[in-house]
Amino acid sequence: MTQSRLEPRENLVMTIEITGRKIEVTPALRSFTEKKLKKLDRLVDGINEAHVILTVEKHRHTAEILVKSRLARLSGSETTNDLYASIATSSRRSSGRPRSSRTSTAGARSV
Repeated sequence: MTQSRLEPRENLVMTIEITGRKIEVTPALRSFTEKKLKKLDRLVDGINEAHVILTVEKHRHTAEILVKSRLARLSGSETTNDLYASIATSSRRSSGRPRSSRTSTAGARSV
């Protein structure tokens, strides 16, 4: 498990934690993942931390990205034969599915 820090706009620091399960995280994987998360930081405002889990099992390469921002928690996961494709697709998926950390009471009725 390794950590790195990206300093995006307005001196906000995004902590990136990359975990490799049954795989060693190479500098090339690290830089590719950080590049994809920089793109995600442009789409989602105020990202505090990101946790990337890379897993290899036989010929299945899985990338799971969990992102915490000020207002939402984002997640995306993808399994393919290529780890780089899994990272790219899971970062795209996590940018499109925000889950609010606040509870919604829009559909609740008082009795």
